[in-house]
Amino acid sequence: MWGGLAWAALIGARLVQLQVIQHDELAGAAAGQQERELSVRPPRGPIVDRNGLALAISVPVYSLGVDAQLLEDPEEAFSLLSRILRVRIESLRAMKAELDAANRGREAAGKQKQRFYWVKRYLSETESDALLEERRPWMALRVESKRVHPQGTLGAAVVGSINAAEQGNSGIEASMDVVLAGEPGRVRVLRDGRRREIDTIETKVAPQPGHGVHLTIDAPLQLYADNELAATVRAYGAASGTLVVMNPANGDVLAMSAYPTFDPDERMKSDRDYRRRRHDAVYLDHDPGSVMKMFTIAAALETTPIRARTVVYCGNGIFRYARNGIIHDTHSHSSLPVEEVLWHSSNVGAIQVGIRVGKENLREYLRRFGFGQRTGIELPGESPGVLKTKWAPYTIYYVSFGHEMTATTIQLAQAASVIANGGYRVPPRLVRGTEDENGAFLASQPPARERAISAATAAEMRRMSEGVILKGTAKSARIDGYTAGGKTGTAQLVDGSSKTYIRRYASTFMGYAPLNKPEVVVVATIQGTSKMAGEVAGPLFSRVASKALRRLGVDPDVPAGDAETPEPPGIPVPEIGPQQTPHRLAKSISSEPVAVGARVPDFSGMAKNEVLRESVVRGMPVEILGDGLARRQEPPPGTVLTSGQTLRVYFVR
Repeated sequence: MWGGLAWAALIGARLVQLQVIQHDELAGAAAGQQERELSVRPPRGPIVDRNGLALAISVPVYSLGVDAQLLEDPEEAFSLLSRILRVRIESLRAMKAELDAANRGREAAGKQKQRFYWVKRYLSETESDALLEERRPWMALRVESKRVHPQGTLGAAVVGSINAAEQGNSGIEASMDVVLAGEPGRVRVLRDGRRREIDTIETKVAPQPGHGVHLTIDAPLQLYADNELAATVRAYGAASGTLVVMNPANGDVLAMSAYPTFDPDERMKSDRDYRRRRHDAVYLDHDPGSVMKMFTIAAALETTPIRARTVVYCGNGIFRYARNGIIHDTHSHSSLPVEEVLWHSSNVGAIQVGIRVGKENLREYLRRFGFGQRTGIELPGESPGVLKTKWAPYTIYYVSFGHEMTATTIQLAQAASVIANGGYRVPPRLVRGTEDENGAFLASQPPARERAISAATAAEMRRMSEGVILKGTAKSARIDGYTAGGKTGTAQLVDGSSKTYIRRYASTFMGYAPLNKPEVVVVATIQGTSKMAGEVAGPLFSRVASKALRRLGVDPDVPAGDAETPEPPGIPVPEIGPQQTPHRLAKSISSEPVAVGARVPDFSGMAKNEVLRESVVRGMPVEILGDGLARRQEPPPGTVLTSGQTLRVYFVR
């Protein structure tokens, strides 16, 4: 009897200790085992073109992992996954073997074993539906946010890409990452005795979705520029190429292409991949060649008595300096008026003009045009180019016609805009604005402009540069129905190992149209071609400028038929962008945004991911409101979506 009472007393004392004295401590320990706090990634904000057409968006998709501790029959599991995912069983065994080997190392080091491993990220709809139907306890199906590119590789180097952690690693995705990324949330989840997550207890901090970024890019023009640049590089056996289309009045970049391009959906695997994703129009600087004669002559009009008809000595195509220095012209001229120095691209004539300007004035005016400094465009890795501060006695000779200095394609576009817009340096920009938390558009501050040359000098340079196309080295750059001006530049390349010049060139054309009030500046550079700029870059300028002017609705200023827009090089060019498959939401565009003129489908009863998926395929900007299933939409089904109009879909539980 006394033994029973003593035993009861001990039990009672223990209960008091556990339930009263140590209650808070033990409750916390239990919660630590049963509950877990997780970080929740927010969806990234969309990247759209100037008309609201989606270039990069995030959509919810399933990914599949395996909880190895719950995997009672691995072979049965591997057979099931192999059938659904079309993956070899040997690969699935290798994944499990890799985890087991790692866990043996952890066990030897006294560390906790890892239970979870990924099998496949970003499942297709068919795969996720099949797995949900065949769901097993060991399957860890998690909803993740996947970045998709509805227009495929269009403007890939501008849009950029993200890494596995959904952080931007190139292009706008990297430079605007703070805006696009949003703020992660925190949730507390409940786990069962086998440590499986079975319920969300509390959302401690709600994830804040990233904000949208609106670009200055016009997607149809960008697609055209991408295709034309690719065709030109391939046709002339070149190594690469860049092309910029810019509004000279406000700095808006309407298209900016680089070739070779890349697939933004593919993850980077090496440093070489990273280098390939940098936009060469802002990253790659090179000797600009004879396009610089435009700026040498502009400096002369500003600082000397030289005028367009001033005759300069051209030495029959030869200029000698120092003891053995010699510079040649392609064609021999004894003397030429300054405007014809420009038309016929005389190196010796440009040197004579540069000498009259003087090194201090020439360097100052080149800086006014923006050379030797970054433009500030919203892309990572921009090069400032090279404009030396200390010049050797002969440096002025070479700089006068575009050597012993380097520039990027975007710098040339900015400099050409000074002449096109009446004398102001306007920094180029790619970002028109962003969106606030409610999706309202917030316009970016327009770039400040600075007076670089007088309006009179700019007008005279435009007049003179028309002769390059009508009478000089770039007759192939004429645009049917429009006046235009510009300059060719063919810079000989240097072999990287021998440091000697080779018979390969950076062929550039830099121009603007229409002449009296230019609406577009187009600069094209083809790297590693054996042809002169007039043959390679001139026709590319003509086609792209013609497309841009007509896309902008600019009225022709000369009778059509006076010039024929050159046909593209005679090789077939596949449409830029991937084919649409069940594994990828992608749709290339032709001449207009697919959203414009498309009829709104009926989304009634659809879930959010279904609505998002359908809107991506159709290229329709959509705003999601509420939760649950789609019950109402504005505009209603069957309505023709107009330019700039956003489809709103209301969800109700």
